[in-house]
Amino acid sequence: MENFIGDNLEGLYLLEEAYTSSRYLSREYDMNIAAKLLKFSEKALEVFKCLECEYLKIRREYLDNVENYLKKIKDVCKRFDSNCRLNGIRRLCTK
Repeated sequence: MENFIGDNLEGLYLLEEAYTSSRYLSREYDMNIAAKLLKFSEKALEVFKCLECEYLKIRREYLDNVENYLKKIKDVCKRFDSNCRLNGIRRLCTK
């Protein structure tokens, strides 16, 4: 990601400027610059979609792990009775 930002800093700056200008100023761009910005924005969109996919994959793995840990904790809790006994051995409860 650092390489993408470093290599495309000018394009990112121009996109930000174009966005701000379109909202608050009346500004026109040269057709050549507009075409380059459009091409760059398509490239940037691909990079951001890839990042989103990686994020969702990592998030899904994390949530799966959390779910598995919760199931394991629930299974362990089921083995304890209300007096904190496990397999007939008295355990100390810490609250």
